[in-house]
Amino acid sequence: MQKSKRGSFFTLKKMKKLIFVFAILSSIMSSALGQNLVPNSSFENFTSCPVGPGCLWLAPPWFQPNYINGINYTSSDYYNQCAPYGLVSVPANTYSGAQVPRTGNAYVGIYTYLEPNRREYIEDSLTIPLIAGHTYCVTYYVSLFDSCQYGSSSLGAYFSTDSLLYSSSTFAPIQVIPQVENPDTNIITDKNNWTLISGSFLALGGERFITIGNFRNDVNTIKQNVGGGAQLGAGFYFDDISVVDCTGLGVGELGNKVDLKLYPNPSNGNMVLEYNIGEHQNGVLTIFDVTGKLIDSNSFNGSANNSTINASQLDAGIYFYEINIDGNKIKTDKLVIIK
Repeated sequence: MQKSKRGSFFTLKKMKKLIFVFAILSSIMSSALGQNLVPNSSFENFTSCPVGPGCLWLAPPWFQPNYINGINYTSSDYYNQCAPYGLVSVPANTYSGAQVPRTGNAYVGIYTYLEPNRREYIEDSLTIPLIAGHTYCVTYYVSLFDSCQYGSSSLGAYFSTDSLLYSSSTFAPIQVIPQVENPDTNIITDKNNWTLISGSFLALGGERFITIGNFRNDVNTIKQNVGGGAQLGAGFYFDDISVVDCTGLGVGELGNKVDLKLYPNPSNGNMVLEYNIGEHQNGVLTIFDVTGKLIDSNSFNGSANNSTINASQLDAGIYFYEINIDGNKIKTDKLVIIK
């Protein structure tokens, strides 16, 4: 009997420990919702100022997966305002042209199309592995090099459980299919402004690395001659890269009794919220940015069955909206604004 009680005591202690660990893990997973999982997402953190081309490794944990002449070798360029020479300075740089960073003082640049089948990539390790069954929203901004004669729509983001390290002296394309890829019809030709690329995908679970570039061969690359510049190819500056767990929390018990529809989504910010709630019920639709900061709030009540939502003041990008009825959270989902 004494032995049995002792065993039960230790079993109880183990159970309490497991419950505690599970609670901690659940808290971590919950806190990751809406947080950017890309470290150094705008390339502001660096170990030293770049002095020439091929210095992506100076902005860790970013690196180029094609290692040829050693661990720090890369042809992908890191541009920073602190650069002592004009080769990779900001805003003007010798080989690519000129561009003001979308945020901060830095960005990176790669060639996504050079014949025959020459590609550059940027890769980063995420802060935590992706969760199976969760939806992740991916955004980044690009601007076409002034030096390039071609614009292109062939840009994608691939997520993997391990790094895509390889070695190719010819800079061959990485032969994978990206989970998020810019539509073929969205050919990026703007050399003056930053263009938003966005998409979402369902994670298999365990993905820890993001690699961005063009994973297509020359034949399948979508391109358009835009003139100007001496480079017969397409290259882009990249800034403000974001991967966010945007899994909708769904409709709860109360939500099963409430019809809700926010449309159009994507939109330019002008939307309609249709709902079916009790005459004396009150609701609030709130909008948050990807960091969880409250951006806008709209109230509605049961005296009508629809409400006009004006969020046209928001910049293009991905946001999240939350709907509460009488203090109960009914729905959380992503909101895409396009301009």
